Amino acid sequence: MALNHKIREEYHLILSEYKSLLRRKQQNYKNEKLNQLSNNDINSQIFWKTFQTLPDSDTESENVLPPIDERDWLCHFAKLHSAPKTDFCGERPSGKDLATMSWP
Repeated sequence: MALNHKIREEYHLILSEYKSLLRRKQQNYKNEKLNQLSNNDINSQIFWKTFQTLPDSDTESENVLPPIDERDWLCHFAKLHSAPKTDFCGERPSGKDLATMSWP
């Protein structure tokens, strides 16, 4: 058991060092690119080539699912604004269903 504990401690120590190294390298890369941008603001061709090599921070958020499903929105607003005779909260309504829905 003592051996496993020692290996685990070494693993976590090396893992934290590795993560620290990654953060430092990423920060250095970003700083280097920003310095290149600020130094090349006169030459537009070099500026835009450098700009295109910057990592796109928005790509991470593009893959995020919306927090509320569209069916839940429809159900919420159907309940909020009026009480239709047909309850669509359990199933997804079609356009024809929405057009023929009778509202009080």
